[in-house]
Amino acid sequence: MKKTFLIGMVCFLAYFPCAKAQNGFQKTYYANTKHDETALCVTPTLKRGEYAFCGANSGLMYLFKLDANGDFIYETFVDSGSSASVIRQYADSSYICLAHRINYTSMLVRLNANMDTIATKSIGVDGYFNSMFMEADGNFLLYGKAFYKYDKAANKLYGAALVKVDTNGKMLWKKVMPMERGWNISKCIKAKTGYYFLTSTWVNATNGSGAYEVRYLIKTNLIGDTTMRMTSNATTLLVVNDSQILTGNDDGYSLMDSTGKRIWGMKTPAYGGHIITKLLDGNYVMTAQVNNGFDTGTFKLLRRIKVIKFNSSGVMLDSTSYSVRSSGTANWVEATADSGFIIAGSVGSKLQKVVGSHLVNIDEFDVYVIKADKNLKAVYTNIYTPKGSQMGSIYPNPTQGVFRIGGLQNSAGASIKVFNLLGGCVYQSSITTPEKEIDLSTQPKGIYIYQIQTEKGLAGAGKIVKE
Repeated sequence: MKKTFLIGMVCFLAYFPCAKAQNGFQKTYYANTKHDETALCVTPTLKRGEYAFCGANSGLMYLFKLDANGDFIYETFVDSGSSASVIRQYADSSYICLAHRINYTSMLVRLNANMDTIATKSIGVDGYFNSMFMEADGNFLLYGKAFYKYDKAANKLYGAALVKVDTNGKMLWKKVMPMERGWNISKCIKAKTGYYFLTSTWVNATNGSGAYEVRYLIKTNLIGDTTMRMTSNATTLLVVNDSQILTGNDDGYSLMDSTGKRIWGMKTPAYGGHIITKLLDGNYVMTAQVNNGFDTGTFKLLRRIKVIKFNSSGVMLDSTSYSVRSSGTANWVEATADSGFIIAGSVGSKLQKVVGSHLVNIDEFDVYVIKADKNLKAVYTNIYTPKGSQMGSIYPNPTQGVFRIGGLQNSAGASIKVFNLLGGCVYQSSITTPEKEIDLSTQPKGIYIYQIQTEKGLAGAGKIVKE
């Protein structure tokens, strides 16, 4: 049975005439696990002022909701996949996610209004799909890369791929473009007569100096057959109408016609056009990055998220950069009912671990969310800790085989399981003491995921590295 689907701005059109300004905020969240967390997508929910997010946390799908102040309403970890890159809400308050496993398996995950898993359906394609959007017929268009053949050395080759599936995950059609050196679709949008997408590949230089990247803008018809292909320096794009598209790149943004001819272009003092989104007031915002200093510990250039606002003629109306303690990345931008926007992203986290007798800096990530009003205002309020503390703190990690998990609550029915990256359970035990010793000496080196379950559900999860 088809359901009415809420997509981005559409779900707010009914609210627009009486939309009120919402609180602007910037917050970083460490999701209780204090491991790698990132938010990959955000969607406004049916309840005004609330937002649902999806992403990844220590090898699990990470789902959470925030209220209008950026405070946690709910969070959960789902072992249906290792990450989720898209979340959308139906009119009955249920959700659907595009989820992934590490072994190049993508799937659709249906969730109820409380974000409990209802059903999981594999796409059935050997590939990795970055994102998806729902079409007017209720079906989904997924884009990314998919396997198309083996080379002479029996290595798998992947090409840029479009796959259309129905609401049950059944594949309706698939188009894979066999190109050199692992093509992947980074961004795809739909126009009235077909799809525009960006892809890139690496080409060997004729002078033997190595390989260089070549980017393409490609247009297809409604069944994925290529109708236009041209080289392009664009890194993001957005359909304005069936005959015009906006593109962004390292230098600025441009308006192009349906043949790829530039109508106008504007330069901006930023690095990289990442995402272009149309706001409800008819203007546009583009995310980019600006330098935020240099980390002498990791020898990396730090960058802040920058947002540029411009009108339909390309005139820049405003711009600002948002302060974070390290490098910030915007993964998704969604328009909000107050003509502002909300960003789902991540920010670098400086942590240290003991290696021998030395402290070594390591890179991990926290969720980073920016909710800005139409004037781009968003006040930074530093790190936010979700309500409740997660069970489990690991040491040593990395480990040679034996490690301990402390801070465990002696809860009736509590148990712990450890999985390898293929999803196989390599250890399980009940929890009866505040600390648990676990021995993985017989397991091969690599990354493992632990989960702590209680009668109330998943109470903790994290990553273990065996060296």
